Amino acid sequence: MGMRLLRFLLIVLMIVAGPVLGFAHYLGAFRKASVERSEFGPISFIYGTHAGPLGKLPVSWSSFLEEIESAGIKRCSALAVYLDPPHGGSRGGSQAGAGKRRVILGCRLGNMDSETRKLAQEAFPSFDLPKLQVLSATFPFKRNFASFFVGPMKVYPAMTAQISENNREHFVSIEIYSLVDAKGVVRANEHTLFAIPVDYPRDLFTQLDQEFDDKQ
Repeated sequence: MGMRLLRFLLIVLMIVAGPVLGFAHYLGAFRKASVERSEFGPISFIYGTHAGPLGKLPVSWSSFLEEIESAGIKRCSALAVYLDPPHGGSRGGSQAGAGKRRVILGCRLGNMDSETRKLAQEAFPSFDLPKLQVLSATFPFKRNFASFFVGPMKVYPAMTAQISENNREHFVSIEIYSLVDAKGVVRANEHTLFAIPVDYPRDLFTQLDQEFDDKQ
């Protein structure tokens, strides 16, 4: 009886674990992140904001994309700028609050035609990011929000290991995503580009920081 029960439990485990492991493999959970130093930018983008737990980030993205659609913009070449470190704390002593992260949600202007770009800049604030030296890595981006979390879990430990303690205090990370339409549907099954600027002016992101200062 004991052996039969053991076999039964092993079969159940295989049935349950198989799809889970297969999905994890599909998301790239077993892939090693490769980090390199490279140039990044320039990039111009319009943006909205998220302040709160990262688990609530999909809600903020949905609201931002609804605003995008209301402004007449049909597709968003999405990016995010994380103004606080993923490992806890806040950049440069800012008061993000316990468990909160300040995130800029953006759509790149360079991927829009001139008419759409004009609509976007009239409806949303914009930011011009100059060419920067960065640590960068790419990771598969799949057609679901789980991919937003698997990539960072694999990439950021590898990237932060290469950042000096001084630069960690001023940590900013940028993520470039696939093309997303106004309904939040990913239209390309490509890669997320992760970039951490190094050796940049400390006031470079002041405009974005002030978006959250104004809301405190």
